[in-house]
Amino acid sequence: AAQEAMGNSLAKTVNKEDLAALNEKGASLTLMETARLKRRFFKLAGADEVLTRDEFAGLPELAGNPFARRVFELFDEDGDGRITWKEFALAMGQLKNVTSAGSDMKKRLIFRVYDLDGDDLVGLRDLTEMIGTLVGRQFSPTQISTMARQAIAEHDTDGDNALSFREFKALITSNDLQHKFIV
Repeated sequence: AAQEAMGNSLAKTVNKEDLAALNEKGASLTLMETARLKRRFFKLAGADEVLTRDEFAGLPELAGNPFARRVFELFDEDGDGRITWKEFALAMGQLKNVTSAGSDMKKRLIFRVYDLDGDDLVGLRDLTEMIGTLVGRQFSPTQISTMARQAIAEHDTDGDNALSFREFKALITSNDLQHKFIV
């Protein structure tokens, strides 16, 4: 109860300056949305006021999502293995934009999830690991590697053996791949 009271009192401290700072970074949240998110965050985070990987994976929205670990890494901007309130609010605001915006923003987020090394390209290693995450043990590592190599070969138009965002969009919108490679 004390923990919930702490979270509720913190949520009430959302002010216009905090909101403006979040929205400057692309969060696009209203004061009410921010207060609701803040209450939820501190209820989940507990006394240490940060979300761990396990606490994050426990969110109902991520239950059973094979990409929960990768989404956590994207939210954890400073890479310290914990998500602070500001990281959470910024990420949730950006996700709100993605879900209410056109498909290009959604594809950009999916691209970021697949770009494991953050080099703004989805290379063979990135794609192999993400396909493996999607299909689990349904295919052998050799089959997964073959799928990744074929996908890159078919969509790598500039010959750099990796997929740029433009090339990746072509991959995920092609034929039956649209539903296979989505978060």
